[in-house]
Amino acid sequence: MVSVADPPLLRLVARGDREIVMTREFDAPRQLVFDAWTKPELVERWFGRLEGWTTKAEVDLRVGGTYRFTMQDAKGTKIVLRGEYREIERPSRFVTAEAFEGFSETGWRPEDATVTTTVFTERDGRTTWTATSRYPSKEIRNAVLNDPNMQTGMNAGFIAMDAVLRELK
Repeated sequence: MVSVADPPLLRLVARGDREIVMTREFDAPRQLVFDAWTKPELVERWFGRLEGWTTKAEVDLRVGGTYRFTMQDAKGTKIVLRGEYREIERPSRFVTAEAFEGFSETGWRPEDATVTTTVFTERDGRTTWTATSRYPSKEIRNAVLNDPNMQTGMNAGFIAMDAVLRELK
């Protein structure tokens, strides 16, 4: 089980009306961090790792290729993140258009993809992950920022990713 009682290591900052900039540092070279985001067998070991949740990852890593991360709890509740790769520059960055399925009650429609630019910057063997997400509206951006589960869930996943990266080094 992943503990999320540790101090938050993820920084979330609102920028403008529609963006969130997220940053997190990892003690691993950027190639490994990039791989942890793009290789299904690694994604499944850290993404959505709250207690009792599992993740199935499908990744077609090419421009125009898609990904789908399906998280499921023991009761069968599913959350699906799907997207398309618009740009890929291994191992420094990728740009995606993504959306969560099943969130129509928040006003989030499937056609309202969020565009996220993810950058991996390495210095002295450590990697800073920066993701800038541009949401379809200010309201959706604010709903994401105010979701109490977002930072907790992301921190839990990143703590699990730290363990995966330690094994890969």
